[in-house]
Amino acid sequence: MANIKHLECHSRFRFTKAGKHSYLDMTRGILESDVVFHLASPVGVARVVKNPRECLRSMTSLSQEVFSIAAYGHKKVFYASSSEAIEDGPSENPRSAYGIGKRYCEALAFSYGDDFPITIGRFYNIAGPRQNLLFVLPIFILQALDSHPMTIYGDGQQRRSFCHVRDAVEAILALSESPEATGKVCDIGRRDSVTLLELAEQVKAVTGGDSEIAFIPYPFGEEVSRRMPNLKKIEAFCGWKPKRGLVEIIQDTVEVMRG
Repeated sequence: MANIKHLECHSRFRFTKAGKHSYLDMTRGILESDVVFHLASPVGVARVVKNPRECLRSMTSLSQEVFSIAAYGHKKVFYASSSEAIEDGPSENPRSAYGIGKRYCEALAFSYGDDFPITIGRFYNIAGPRQNLLFVLPIFILQALDSHPMTIYGDGQQRRSFCHVRDAVEAILALSESPEATGKVCDIGRRDSVTLLELAEQVKAVTGGDSEIAFIPYPFGEEVSRRMPNLKKIEAFCGWKPKRGLVEIIQDTVEVMRG
């Protein structure tokens, strides 16, 4: 609720509290909408690894309901997928359940054919204010603000591309309004990348912290060494490009976390 508190006074905002099994509320919401933004998903590697079966079940069953209702009302849908849909690793690794689930939901959406217009965005490390503390950037910031050791899995040379959440929202809206993007899958992120060690050092610089950096073994199987989006399609379909760099992402996140 804290993530949407700032929207409560907006005249065009309405919040309906409903669980994933509240089929009637979800049906009403979808059929009353012009565009459906399906962003719901389990998050956090540890949570996925702990219960991969539940991750797959909740992800796929919810998407089945959303897509079937959208097909009934012929409602346009934007589905939030992930870079892990194409980098899910070996199936015997429990972590792969997340990527496999996302890829399944992509295929499920397209299986409806012309029953409803669908656009899919694959997110690459979206970050910024009010992000869940299960993700690397807020974890680093919290550790730096508390002067605790900043923990990095492996040697810290994994490269990641971080995109500001505001840029991501603009990308979602641009794709949802682009006829050319209908029926397509587009990456959403930034082309430039940093190692996780470089990210930790930049967080220290922004926060002014003096935390030590602690390297620990990666407990979830083999980690992808590099994740980078291909922005050619989204640029061609709607001209979107991210505007905000890594320092601004860190600064905005730090400001909110400091309160």
